[in-house]
Formats: sequence, structure tokens, C-alpha cells
Amino acid sequence: MRGQSRRPPANPPPTTVYAFRDRIDSRDEGLPFLAFIRIEWFRDQDGVEKSCSPRTLAHTIRKIIEPLAQKGSVLRARAVEDEIFVELSQRLPLRVSSLVVSNVTVTLTVDDEVIDAAHKEEHLRREIKLDELARRQAKGRYDFLRDVILADPGAAQLYSLVDLPERIGKLPSRDHDELVRRIAEWHPKSRWVVVGQILNDFLNKLSESGKNDLITVLHGAISTLGTEAQIARIEKEFAISETPNHKDIFNSSDINPQVQ
Repeated sequence: MRGQSRRPPANPPPTTVYAFRDRIDSRDEGLPFLAFIRIEWFRDQDGVEKSCSPRTLAHTIRKIIEPLAQKGSVLRARAVEDEIFVELSQRLPLRVSSLVVSNVTVTLTVDDEVIDAAHKEEHLRREIKLDELARRQAKGRYDFLRDVILADPGAAQLYSLVDLPERIGKLPSRDHDELVRRIAEWHPKSRWVVVGQILNDFLNKLSESGKNDLITVLHGAISTLGTEAQIARIEKEFAISETPNHKDIFNSSDINPQVQ
């Protein structure tokens, strides 16, 4: 397809043709159009500037067509040609100093490897959009289950009775009470998560000797309230040796935590 734009003067003088080939960027980075540009022009004898050359015309035409090409894909070269044709139709005849452009023909072609690369890039963009959509859907299901369904065991039990497709967040077959309990246990505002955050902040401000003292106190608490496996594990991890009064540390009168 060849797009032409013409608006000749009433009595046009003999014209000269200046033609050249160029690469023009498309909206697809690194994937250009191959352009064949043919300019028909004549010199206005009444023009003041006599040194203007056809290369000046080529520069002017490039400035017109390049922004249009950069908005289009190499997969729609004919559509870009149409846009260029319409734009030039509205500008011709175009005066540049003493030269007058009476007609411009712009033909766009695309190399086969460029077309293949554009198809791959288009497929990749489609996959990225599908992945983004899937993430939004997954987040929507997660938020719905967390904030609405798993707010209490009764809601989870009721929701499990409704015949719903998996894509909107159907609950799997499992112990819903246990599921809700575990979620509540690890909620950001649950008691043990808050306690863990306080302990973490507390430990970060302790000196090394303070940390060792705290481990000793923790060992005493586990020795009093924990299982044999837990006692063995803390002794192994921190190389704590048993002392005669070690199990009495947790119940010592020196440790008197105040509950606010």
C-alpha cells in the first residue's frame, strides 16, 4: 500500500524528485519500519532563501512522519501509512524557505525477523497481563476468605455447604474449626504475634550478657513447664548445663512479672 498526499498549485512549475530510504522507529522498542520516502518539489522563484536544499525538505518530512510512526506497531504498517497520508494531505503544499513540496509518498515495509520479534513481544505482553489478572483474582479470593468467610467457624461451615466454583474461593474439604483457629492464631493482632514482636524488640536492645541471662531464665521456665523434648532441645542448642537450683529460677522471688 502506498499513501500519497497531493494538493498541487494552480499552475505548477516543473517538479524535481528527491527519494531516499530510512529506518523509522515504531512504538516497539528496537523494531523499526523501513521507509521509502519520495518527495516532489519545486523552487519558488520569488523565495528569498536560495541556499535551501532537498535535504532540508527530507529533514522537515521526517519531523512530520516520525511521531506518527512511533505511535504505531510494526504489525500495523498499513494503518501507520494511512495516518501519515492523512497528516500530509492536510499540510501540502508545504513551503520550506524557497522550496515548495507538492507531493510526498511514504511506503513502509517491515523485515520478516522484525515481524517475528513483534509477535513474540506481543505474546509476552499478553502473558504478563494474564499473570497480573491471575494475581488480582488470587488476592481477591484470599481477601474474601480471610475477611468474610474465615472470620468465624460458623461462617466457614456455612460457606462450605454452598456449591461454588473454585475460581471464586471455594473452601477445600478440611476441618474448618481448625483452619479458622490457625488463622486467628497467626493474625497480626493475635496475642502471640504481638508477644513475639515485643520479645523481638526487647532482644534487639539487650547486651550479650543480658541475652545469656534471658536464655537462663527461659531454660528455667521450660524446665518447669515444658516437655522433656523441649528441655533437651534448649540445652542442646544453647549448651546449658544443669545446676542444682536451675529449675527453681523460674519460680524465684527475684522474678516477679507484673501483669498490666
